Amino acid sequence: MALKLPEKKLGLSMHSTETQNGGDKGDESDTHEFGATAIRLSWKPTLDGPDLVEVMTHEADVHYGLYRDCIQRLQSMYPDASLTSITPNEFSARGLSLAQLCRPFGRLVNCLADTARSDEAPVPEGSSHPSSSRSVVDFILSGMRAVLSKSHTLSTSGANESDLYRALFLDCITHLWRHDSYLRARTGAHSLMPWARRHSHPEELISQELNLQALFPLSEVDLPDSHSEEVQRTQSTLGSPLDIPWFKARHDGYPFCATLTDYVGARRCDTFPSLRDDAALWVSAMTFGLFEAVTRARIRESLLIVPGERQGELVLSGARILRLLAWWRSHASPDVTYGQRVVLMLDQAFSALNMEMEGDSTTSLFRRAGFHRNMSQAVGRAVMRSLFPFVSLAFQLWRDLPQIADLLDLVRDSRDQKRVGLLASSKESMRQAGWCPGMVAPWLAGELKNIPIISAFSKLGPLTSQSLPHGHHYCTESDCYVLNGTHLDISTYQPRHVRPSCDCEFIRLPLDDIVRALLEGVVPTLVYDGTRLHVRPAHSTAYLAISHIWVDGMGSTTEQGLPKCVIARISSLVQTLLANRGAFWMDSLCIPTSRAPRKRGISLMATAFRDAAKVLVIDDTIRACAWESRLWEENLLRIATSRWSRRMWTLQDGLLAHELWFEFEDGPVNVEERLGLWEPPRTNKGNLPPACLYSLVPVLTFRADHRRAASGSASISLSELAQLLRSRIATRPEDETLVFSGLLSPRINIELLVSITGPDVAERRMRCLLLQLRDIPRDFTVHHMPRLTLPCFTWAPRSLSTARGGNMDLGTGICTEHGLLAQYFVARFIKPLNFQGALFEHPGHVQDGPGVLSSLLVFDNARKRTFILQVWEDTKSDSLVEPMPAVNALLFLNSLADSENTGSEELCAAVCSPNPSEMDRLGHERDSPQRAEYLRPCVVHRTTFPTSSAVAENMPVIEYLGGRWVLLT
Repeated sequence: MALKLPEKKLGLSMHSTETQNGGDKGDESDTHEFGATAIRLSWKPTLDGPDLVEVMTHEADVHYGLYRDCIQRLQSMYPDASLTSITPNEFSARGLSLAQLCRPFGRLVNCLADTARSDEAPVPEGSSHPSSSRSVVDFILSGMRAVLSKSHTLSTSGANESDLYRALFLDCITHLWRHDSYLRARTGAHSLMPWARRHSHPEELISQELNLQALFPLSEVDLPDSHSEEVQRTQSTLGSPLDIPWFKARHDGYPFCATLTDYVGARRCDTFPSLRDDAALWVSAMTFGLFEAVTRARIRESLLIVPGERQGELVLSGARILRLLAWWRSHASPDVTYGQRVVLMLDQAFSALNMEMEGDSTTSLFRRAGFHRNMSQAVGRAVMRSLFPFVSLAFQLWRDLPQIADLLDLVRDSRDQKRVGLLASSKESMRQAGWCPGMVAPWLAGELKNIPIISAFSKLGPLTSQSLPHGHHYCTESDCYVLNGTHLDISTYQPRHVRPSCDCEFIRLPLDDIVRALLEGVVPTLVYDGTRLHVRPAHSTAYLAISHIWVDGMGSTTEQGLPKCVIARISSLVQTLLANRGAFWMDSLCIPTSRAPRKRGISLMATAFRDAAKVLVIDDTIRACAWESRLWEENLLRIATSRWSRRMWTLQDGLLAHELWFEFEDGPVNVEERLGLWEPPRTNKGNLPPACLYSLVPVLTFRADHRRAASGSASISLSELAQLLRSRIATRPEDETLVFSGLLSPRINIELLVSITGPDVAERRMRCLLLQLRDIPRDFTVHHMPRLTLPCFTWAPRSLSTARGGNMDLGTGICTEHGLLAQYFVARFIKPLNFQGALFEHPGHVQDGPGVLSSLLVFDNARKRTFILQVWEDTKSDSLVEPMPAVNALLFLNSLADSENTGSEELCAAVCSPNPSEMDRLGHERDSPQRAEYLRPCVVHRTTFPTSSAVAENMPVIEYLGGRWVLLT
């Protein structure tokens, strides 16, 4: 039974005594065998028991030094006057963690937890006689055992201040030890540390039959050069690893280890690691340990570790890791058994990475060691970026192994939180480097999901030009003021000279010749003789079409012309590309301001690009790059992030070109030819995966996949067009239909579109375009997107750049002046569903995402089953949303009645019928359709809810009418 000290409110009142000799009172000093003063540690006289351990130690003992430093830390935390106010369970109540205490606590607790877990006796029964064979750790564990057993007799006589601090230490260390043991147990099978419970896949498979003689001592001369073709090819397909912070855990000087746990165990067995030491060792295992085990090469620290950007900082160089990947790519054995070991090793590494990056402050090694969460995530992302390439290479080598498919799915999972974190960090680093937020946000959120591209982007900064002195400083995620042209004042806009110091005269064109050609329906081309510009009909000569953006300073009109220096530069480029023929077309010079010729000139733009021998892209940011001296991946990234690739008007220029050239610093380059993008995939010079290419420059991908489109013999579908327009911006919304009309089939009367002006011009032009197309994908009606507000066209997309759907394979409808006539599967509500009244809300099995107006349960009376109906908010206009009329029916693309799959989703549209009673009779024939007012897109989630009759009576009930012709207004 323990005694209490009421005047000293300590949770535990157990004491140790330190004397300078072997006696109880310390009358004599003794000299240790190492020459240091001997110290006797004992819990007597205040704590007595048969299993308490007494030890002889000395000042040089490492564990004694930790014990002493911990006592001193407590003395600084709790002055003498505060000892009387310390209550039992002081440390658990305060939630003190090892990260909040000094490093000696972490090292000591680590050592204690390595020696004994909290679910076993801390130490075997000891002896009250001092022994040199016992350690300070045994001494502390015996005191902890006494604390936990609560069966020791305590005497209060002779308790002094030192005794109380030692008792406080015992309180603290016991709490921390028990907590750390609990956290170790939580790490399960995925930790690399020795205490982890090993999981089912046998590590023996990794290490068995390993031919240690085959290990190759790798040196820097063995690695390919950074600018070699091997490294460039590896970078293009696998990405650029990041620099990984190095925390100076020792790697060199140990034998080869076939598994990561062996690697950690070999380096912990002869040290007294703190939590920070363990975190450092984790990084070493996930890099050097993994690299050696996978490549079967001995890798010294000096091969990968270099000075970092900050003084005194060391990092594992991402550039050198890339060279290591390139070396392994060419030296890896295709042996299947070897591949199985590699895959198991990578799986173990990903499990450890998952636990670290998804762990909290109690399970993450870095967080427990006191590192900030940002540091923990930064280290994890850097390690992850080195793991991804190894997985991709393993897939290339052993794609038939069943295990590699699961591992590859993990790497490609866009919902994975590690990947989401990588995207977020890449987004932030790109914004800090000066990238436009309006470009970064959508690309990293949805379109840019390829890890090699992300890694390449994060290493590049944006390029600036004379036309953009302030960069993207004023841009936001929803608006790029550069692309929108909001910084340009058209009333004061002046074309820019080639050099700021130049003030040469403007060259103006023979206006009458330009107007005459346009009114005759002929594309005018220009030839410069060094003094004047001459007009030639396009059909009489091969010519070069210039594709540019006005923000770069080459915008103008026929009447105004361009500076002589600009004309001379363009003419020189034409001479280079067309072997001295010298004819070119450019909108700035070939489209006048007068109304009739301008309408005709705009309508002939698609023809001008389609009939040109070559199209040359001139963009300041692309022209700032030297093709020959940079990696082609970087050049392709520059094209992808150029303003030319983001402007809507330039889309048709790129799609319709016979040959598409880009002006770089060292001259025009046919990128498609240089990279072999039109060659079969097996002979592709760039060895670039199609998905990766599409994410970079969608225009080039479309041209490669639809070569006939460039020659004008094939058209583009609405769904393809919508996808290509998605990342592009037009300064004026009404220009959108003019931009892509020349790409569609049947040919659109562009002059008719240009003639539409006045209020709501963008919406009225879209209506005119849809009426000319006539056959419209009926799935436009079931997707959530902004819509027109014009009567009879509230079902139609407001813009193709924000449209979803457009799949002609899902069926089409006929666009008429009175609405969209199409076939749908109709599900009618027995009673109209009024959204202004009370709704029977669903019980939370489906989460309402952004844009969802409401969710409710609907009962299918015929099949006695329930589904969840989610209704989207109104996006038909930017004005205030009007009350939603009662819903009479839902329109589906497919028969919902025929499908019995639960848990799946089906898109549909909510409509309001002016004559609900006629819905049974009408719609069987095309000539007698049901009329319905389009309301909102919806989504149905099939469920397996058990539904009682009483509950069903309160739900909206539907019945299926089957396929019907519907006129949507």
